[in-house]
Amino acid sequence: MKKMKILKKKDQNRELEQVAQSFFETDEEKKIAKMVLKYEKTEDLFDPACCLLKPIVSREVLAHIGSMFGLVPNDYKVDLTLRFNDLCGYSESQLVEIIRKNFALEMRGSRTQNKSRRNLAFSFIGIGVLFFLIMIIIKRFWVADTVWNDLVFYFFDILTTVAFYQAATILVVEHREKKAIVNSMRNHFHELIIEKSA
Repeated sequence: MKKMKILKKKDQNRELEQVAQSFFETDEEKKIAKMVLKYEKTEDLFDPACCLLKPIVSREVLAHIGSMFGLVPNDYKVDLTLRFNDLCGYSESQLVEIIRKNFALEMRGSRTQNKSRRNLAFSFIGIGVLFFLIMIIIKRFWVADTVWNDLVFYFFDILTTVAFYQAATILVVEHREKKAIVNSMRNHFHELIIEKSA
């Protein structure tokens, strides 16, 4: 029976780096990892419900590409090759242009969405502050110790907590998850190559 030895943190980091490199063909000098994603046909990339001037790459495909970029070590760029059995009448250069514009559209959309979500989070903070002030005023001026006083105080306490919780969720959790995919694509992307399977 083979035993697994416990490694020091420095050795663990080196081993983790080598594990990632064992999955990707890399150019160590230029710090570039080569990634190939295979599709049956180009239509598999696009959202069939969108009928625009240019095809829109589906959210699932963008999320998949972003998650694949996340597997590459941080200091590497990615040469992404999309390999198709059928180009469906597109040339390689047309597909490169379409996909590059989709990446740019995704980054722009993410920026716009982040701005509106941030505004929503600040609205929740404002509402939370308002409920907190109302709660303080109630506690300060409604001095009668009754059940109604306690109920109203706890009601505004809950509203305050929920508003601040929603703001924190939007600013911290949702923002980080969505930004991670877009940043991964933006920071790691080096070159896009379209290939037809031999």
